[in-house]
Amino acid sequence: MNKGHILFIMADFQRPTLCCCRKVLTVPSKSCESGRGMGHCHRVDIASASNFHSFKLRHFHLDLRLNFAIKEMTGWQVLELVPVQPGVQTLVLDTHPSLLIHSIDCKVPGTAGAPDTSLSLTYRVDPFTDYGSSLNISLPAAVIRPHRAFQITIRYTTTDGPAIWWLDAELTCGQTRPLVFTQGHSVCNRSFFPCFDTPAVKSTYSATVRVPEGVTVLMSASHSAYSKRDRVFQFSMEFPVPAYLVALVAGDLQPADIGPRSRVWAEPCVLTCAVSKLGGSVERWLGVAEGLFGPYVWGRYDIVFLPPSFPIVAMENPCLTFIISSILESHEFLLIDVIHEIAHGWFGNAVTNATWEEMWLSEGLATYAQRRITTEAYGEAFTCLETVFRLDALHRQMRLLGDNNPVSKLQVKFEPGVNPSSLMNFFLRAYIEQFKFSSVVAQDLLEFFLGFFPELKESCVSQREGLEFERWLNGSAIATFDLTSWSTFQTVLFLDRLLDRSPLSHEVMTRLSCCYSALLDGMNAEVQIRWLQIVVRNSFYPDLPQVRSFLHKHTSRMYTVPLYEDLCSGGDEVFCGGGVLSDPGPFTPQPCVGPSSRSCTRPVLYLPGAPPPCCPHPPQPPPPATPLHLEALALRDVNVSA
Repeated sequence: MNKGHILFIMADFQRPTLCCCRKVLTVPSKSCESGRGMGHCHRVDIASASNFHSFKLRHFHLDLRLNFAIKEMTGWQVLELVPVQPGVQTLVLDTHPSLLIHSIDCKVPGTAGAPDTSLSLTYRVDPFTDYGSSLNISLPAAVIRPHRAFQITIRYTTTDGPAIWWLDAELTCGQTRPLVFTQGHSVCNRSFFPCFDTPAVKSTYSATVRVPEGVTVLMSASHSAYSKRDRVFQFSMEFPVPAYLVALVAGDLQPADIGPRSRVWAEPCVLTCAVSKLGGSVERWLGVAEGLFGPYVWGRYDIVFLPPSFPIVAMENPCLTFIISSILESHEFLLIDVIHEIAHGWFGNAVTNATWEEMWLSEGLATYAQRRITTEAYGEAFTCLETVFRLDALHRQMRLLGDNNPVSKLQVKFEPGVNPSSLMNFFLRAYIEQFKFSSVVAQDLLEFFLGFFPELKESCVSQREGLEFERWLNGSAIATFDLTSWSTFQTVLFLDRLLDRSPLSHEVMTRLSCCYSALLDGMNAEVQIRWLQIVVRNSFYPDLPQVRSFLHKHTSRMYTVPLYEDLCSGGDEVFCGGGVLSDPGPFTPQPCVGPSSRSCTRPVLYLPGAPPPCCPHPPQPPPPATPLHLEALALRDVNVSA
């Protein structure tokens, strides 16, 4: 495939327009130290109250105790920060009204060999939005110096926040023990721990979790350990991740290996089914993905199956995918969703959208990668069927919610096509390697794309008609297509689909009329008959006179019978509207209609329940005719070659 074809693949990855509660503004800032993902260094995520652009978060540690009886997590968090701007006197973190702050301390390095001391800091919590608050911490000037690391410790208790789901035993699959899990996507983890709750910030983390006996704890971490004597679980994530990908689950969970680097976790009553459905498959899918997009960098790929109350189908937490157990009932949906979460190991987790405005950089590319994997593993037919299913669902949503609904604006960009190409493989591998463990904006992807194909940049391809990158990045609705180059078969198939989906809205009919009715005389009869059937079935009165003109001109039964049937079944208004059949003796076919057509149309016109004539004179009884018993005729049954 040549580089020109790659442009059309890139057209599938469009940027979602502004969500109603999220926005991106430009702010003055210095360039990124790494030189990677520089586009987002000049932006601030309005979904976050934090001043994350003033600090670099190196690492944070959580120390928590889980209390199932009162449904609380209590403990502390230690953040290691480095100021990157001079004169910063306040640290602002995202938090939530459900998260109760007890105290905040700062470690002060000792001088002349003296031990470090702890300094209590003042803070206040201010309202931010209905999904969070801002935690404003005053920093001591003597300690805070640019590019010098410092630590603060926040002691807190979680209550009933949106990120933490406490399930009583009866709500679990086994109904024997309670369970708790967290779901941070997209702005919920601020109720789990104070943080820079924006995908623009990534850091490593570690955690210590204390639980009652018989409870197993899992986290989205690369390493874990357990002290049975102390009932303490230790976790560490050696790769930088954004706050929303920090996840925890604790309950009656049992493991089973399903591959050399994969394990299934589930309640005992679910485990056997999960192993039977996924055993041997996950490693195969990981291998296919690595062949396409490069090495899997996260080490392990484990899966934990959660009760049906899990709020979404699956979540791509690194090293540990969360997935709803009810999906085990459908093998194909399970397959698709697990492969999609595997794809997030490259697109979304390794390279992350810097703002939620551009979530398509994770979801759209992951969907593309998912379909590349299924094509390699199961063939094009499987992928095409799944793609059509998802696309139909997208169109249904657009019809229900409208183009301008915030949900629609996001979903449109998640359904890219799939066009296998070795050049695209090379580009995506290089893209992952360049931006691995960083966050990017659309401009980063576009600039890297044009840098990877310099001849395209030199030819100003982004400004070429039909390839306008700006329109792809900023458009909100489903892309429009130029139909003038369609063959007759394509147009006929399109109109047949519209016939099947009639009735259509008046707005849709008006727009279609501008396309078809104005140019009807120049179209062939196969296109005309289908459009006029759509007109009749939708009672679109402005174009009904064209039906009469068509019947005067075309007398073959393959054209007249379908239209007369639709006119009769449409009721009085359609039958008589627009002067279609308002001549005297409207039930009598025109003299130019041949005997064969008259014998076919007469029984149709006199079917029981047919509307009365539109003329002021009562109709004459029809002349005797040989009875002709017609079954319901469909257009596809009639419009066949003679």
